[in-house]
Amino acid sequence: MDQIKAVEMVIDLGFGDSGKGVMVDYLCAQNPERSLVVRFSGGHQVGHTVWFEGKRHIFSHFGSGTFRGVPTYYTAQTTFFPPGMLMERQRLTEYNPVLYLDPQVMVTTPYDIAFNRALEQQNAHGSCGVGFGATVERHDDGVPLFAQDLQYAWVVQQKLNGIADYYQRRVSALEPKIQDAYRTELNGYEDDQYIDVCLEATQWIQVRRFDQCVCDVDRLVFEGSQGVLLDQSHGFFPHVTRSYTTSRNAFSFLEQFQVQAQQITLNYLTRCYQTRHGNGPMSSENNVVLVNNEHEANQHNFYQGAFRCGALDSALLNYALDCDRNYHPWPSVQNRLVISCLDQLPEFDIGKLLGELTVSFDEVMGNVSPYSESLGVIQSPRIK
Repeated sequence: MDQIKAVEMVIDLGFGDSGKGVMVDYLCAQNPERSLVVRFSGGHQVGHTVWFEGKRHIFSHFGSGTFRGVPTYYTAQTTFFPPGMLMERQRLTEYNPVLYLDPQVMVTTPYDIAFNRALEQQNAHGSCGVGFGATVERHDDGVPLFAQDLQYAWVVQQKLNGIADYYQRRVSALEPKIQDAYRTELNGYEDDQYIDVCLEATQWIQVRRFDQCVCDVDRLVFEGSQGVLLDQSHGFFPHVTRSYTTSRNAFSFLEQFQVQAQQITLNYLTRCYQTRHGNGPMSSENNVVLVNNEHEANQHNFYQGAFRCGALDSALLNYALDCDRNYHPWPSVQNRLVISCLDQLPEFDIGKLLGELTVSFDEVMGNVSPYSESLGVIQSPRIK
């Protein structure tokens, strides 16, 4: 494989919602004709907000470089929900989005969503309620449905039969109220309709290995999901995601496909205050007064819960950086800190934060609006 000029990895140091979409849009704008966004963790449950020419879109099934004409590649560690993709694609038709899927991308079904929602009503772990974790767990249990299967209606039907049986056995061992909730979620659902949607979805995706779609690409932008503090290894159980949200999957991917890059940059993101969308612990809460936040995309979600804010905790940022350092050849990569939402907390002391962090950064950037055009360098070169 030819050498890639630049690899950019976008990693959230918190519980998510730190501006990954804005950063990916910024990076893709540098060289849109020769870039590829790689979704390497999470899946269809993400919600990355991008503002572009007065239009706002929350990207879930497509990469956040789509407004720039940059295609998206899903690795085998991600999930995909065909009905959701088709609905989102309708809103993006004018941009003609291009979506590549590894053959072994995990496909979410209504059974996964129903089980997730029924269980979450009891557990209240902070799930989005779209079946991501259930999909991953089902695949781990040996009951898969892959992207490569979607073009074969009979194959999909047989696998749906197995998935229905898998969940029926799981649900039957749970409390009656969960069984009732599961049946309620599936009320009106028919396999035939879902299979038709899967077949339609295959018209708008290209299922292929990564080494089959890197021609004329010299910049890879790895778009992370959620945040390091939700990582299944490093987060705080049980309020974690079923995914590796560090750079772990990205570096494994580069190794798997023997990608050589002239430069690798880790873009570590944080808001200038701490956030958490949904249940779970926060080290500080309700002690920040925000302004200019009328465009906040995170709202109360029935399954996920409330969107919460608190003062930024430098100790947690250091913890997240320590966690991520396990997975990359530090310090042979470039490191960039990106602080978002600086306009929402004008009194935030950047110098104080940098003095409390234990990591040396090659560059520090900040953002003062929802638009990537307002991203700018605060300090460069290395500050320590």
